[in-house]
Amino acid sequence: MGGHRANGPAPAPESEVPMQHDRKPQARRESVKRHPGIYSRIGANGKKRYEVTWVEPATGKRRWETVEGNLEEAQAKLDDYRSKVRRGERVAPNRATLNEVADLWLAAQTELRPRTRERYESNLDLHIRPRLGRRRIGSITEDDVTTLIAELREGVYYEQVAGRIVNKQRKTGYAAWTIRGILVALSRVFAFGVRRGYLTVNPVSRLERGERPRVARRERRVLTSDEIAALLGAALPGYRTLLAIAVYTGLRQSELLGLTWHDVDFETGVVRVRRQLDRSRGYVEPKTPQAVRDVVLAPALARLLKQHREAALSRGLAKLTDPVFANAAGRPFEHRNVQSRGFDKAAERSRLNVNGNGRRKASFHDLRHTFASLLIAQGADVVHVSRQLGHADPAITLKVYADEFAAADHADRTRALLDAAVGHVLETGERKTWRTTASTGPAAAVQRWQTRD
Repeated sequence: MGGHRANGPAPAPESEVPMQHDRKPQARRESVKRHPGIYSRIGANGKKRYEVTWVEPATGKRRWETVEGNLEEAQAKLDDYRSKVRRGERVAPNRATLNEVADLWLAAQTELRPRTRERYESNLDLHIRPRLGRRRIGSITEDDVTTLIAELREGVYYEQVAGRIVNKQRKTGYAAWTIRGILVALSRVFAFGVRRGYLTVNPVSRLERGERPRVARRERRVLTSDEIAALLGAALPGYRTLLAIAVYTGLRQSELLGLTWHDVDFETGVVRVRRQLDRSRGYVEPKTPQAVRDVVLAPALARLLKQHREAALSRGLAKLTDPVFANAAGRPFEHRNVQSRGFDKAAERSRLNVNGNGRRKASFHDLRHTFASLLIAQGADVVHVSRQLGHADPAITLKVYADEFAAADHADRTRALLDAAVGHVLETGERKTWRTTASTGPAAAVQRWQTRD
């Protein structure tokens, strides 16, 4: 009978592959002969690429970096790193993104004022992170920064829509001042990255002068005596004294709102600036030591403040710790109310910004400029003006008010020259000095609107 035998020979067993314990794995890197610190390996594409290595003295860590190029370029890269190490510079792999370095930089800024931190964070979140945040910080170049500037000039901005970042277009481009503020935040992040070794150079610092936004000097609006009187006369009663103090002391808005009655010394006739009220309604120290100062009070201004204190006393708000400019609840005025209800309303009612001579719209800060101009016109030197304004350096005062100082000096010299040239012709018995005076002091303006009331 045909067929297979049940007890036929079993099928041959599968051959076993012997374990290859004795076979050495292929090295990922191979040192390059006569080039210590340089290694090569074959990539997935079959091409040879090089890696360089060095030890960072500060941390003792061995660093590796892949070089896109040939052996000569790898050697140049290694030589560059070694020279940086000898100079004491920290050289770390630059895999960190701009977002990561920006976060580290913000965390290290423990002394920033709240308003300054808010401005930095806003510029980073709205303009820098959407464009460059995910890029390796070491790969960002000057060309990337100039592209950023060009987009801002065209009014391009970014928003997050349905989890995606999309670019949008404003009707007008961003002002040069705004673009400069954005670059300041970006430059500070880059500078921090350079110090920490995430990149070797700050791309913003390498921009050419013509590539940077040109911030035109803003025209200052100095109010005349008649405009001051009209502004104070049109002000709401609750803000009138504040505006008068602003224009005749030059205090910043935050300094005015930081005043308490303890800071007003009627005996010596000064207002002591010791703190400021920031926009989060917290008290902070002035920015610089020079901003801590005593500002002289004119007698007419001191009388006005006394009347203001009597009114506060009737409301139970005249304790030494009470704010000089307080609302009905005894809290300091808010910045936005001082601007809108105080200055803007008075400017509108006095028609301060209705004119046909091309002068720009007045702002609250122009009250400070007006005070400085009054001091200069009365012959105050730059050091005294700087101290009254609380500038960090008289050089700042001279830079800001150079035209006013030059005009005052020119006027004095012109009077002297004219007097020497024609004074003898105009003498009538005794020598007379020709002098022009104007009622620009606080007494004149304050008296005018008080009389008007």
